[in-house]
Amino acid sequence: MQKNKSIINFLFLFVLIIISFIRSPYIFTQGRFVSGDAFFYANALNNNWLYSLFLIHREAGYMNLFSNISSTLNSKLINIFYAPLFNVYFCFLLLLFIFYLIIFTKSSLFNNNYEKYLGSLIFLISPPFVFEIWLNNLNAQVYLGIITFLIIFAEYKKKSLLLYLPILFMAGLSGIYSCLMTPIYFLKFLINKNFNNLMTLLVLVFTSITQFSLIINSKISNDLSAGKIDFFISSNEFISYTYNVLIRTFFSGTFPNIIATNLNIVKEDKNLLLVLSIVILIITSYFLILFFKKIINSNKEDKFIYLSLIYLFFVSSFFVVVGGVNDIIAGRYAVIPGLSLILIIFKLSFTEEKRIISYISIFLLVCVFITGTIDYRNKKHITYFDCIQCPNWREEVLKFQNDENYKVRVWPYNENKRVFLNRKLY
Repeated sequence: MQKNKSIINFLFLFVLIIISFIRSPYIFTQGRFVSGDAFFYANALNNNWLYSLFLIHREAGYMNLFSNISSTLNSKLINIFYAPLFNVYFCFLLLLFIFYLIIFTKSSLFNNNYEKYLGSLIFLISPPFVFEIWLNNLNAQVYLGIITFLIIFAEYKKKSLLLYLPILFMAGLSGIYSCLMTPIYFLKFLINKNFNNLMTLLVLVFTSITQFSLIINSKISNDLSAGKIDFFISSNEFISYTYNVLIRTFFSGTFPNIIATNLNIVKEDKNLLLVLSIVILIITSYFLILFFKKIINSNKEDKFIYLSLIYLFFVSSFFVVVGGVNDIIAGRYAVIPGLSLILIIFKLSFTEEKRIISYISIFLLVCVFITGTIDYRNKKHITYFDCIQCPNWREEVLKFQNDENYKVRVWPYNENKRVFLNRKLY
């Protein structure tokens, strides 16, 4: 029986990989350098190992160790013509590890294989993952934040701990998302004071102190991008958050756009959008209150899971609103708040005793899978998925080799993004 389950699990993993390739075959066969990744790659190309590994992008304010490692290995070991492809597959390892944690490890977040399979699909085709979570170094910090969250609920063994600790270390030094999980790891240690929980907590405490110290220093030095750590929430930001996190998470982009297209007044009247956003926020708050009640009445293990999910939603929402560089809360900024909402609905659909709440939760969960699937290969976005008319990296490098002053073109191509490599390669 156990052998049959293992075979089914591997077959399901294979299906997930195939679905990943279907999303954007161009990405897996040729790769693509986005402008941010190209910055890290160009830096690694022109500097030594030590400088490249410990680069801190002052405008971002924090260290991105994963990008540094990926770009350093890429620039020093891989032929420049295959650089974008290395980037993609190095990041793809993170997605595979997410599937591994869900399917092959014992986790209190997913109780059986049925929940594991549905959970894996949530992390692949749900609306928060459909729109911008490309396989690149900049988005890797989102995947690493998710990995950090999944490890919280995994069963720790001696061998697995040796794997989790370096991953948590890299995750914590690759962005703020993983550092935001530190209070949950602290709560887990308070509940069960053992060596394993202590070690994972200490790793995240160290990385969090490091990252927040870097951010504070960048802010004091005025190196931080304008708009970051801004506690003023504009009406545009509030509307954007409501749409991209509270609506798009469950109904993707297709269904809301159909309504907006047929009701132009909705798009044109900002005051009406603001009122609708407030109404949606009230409805969401009602569900969160129900979830709070469930926390109070649940057992010790479930209480920890529910508290972790509700904490993740609020703290990630606060982070993307305060830490974003503009008023648009979309793309990778909306992923973790949206994911936490889906997981809350996911738990409610399986455990809620009140039928009406259970039915609504199931309905929303069904909407997640249907709308996410519809937009997974939406023809409207094929230009981006398949990188139609993208600059050809090989051709760009050849131009650079013939003219060392040439700035190579990178994605997004419609914005004419270019990067100066600053070294002639032969």
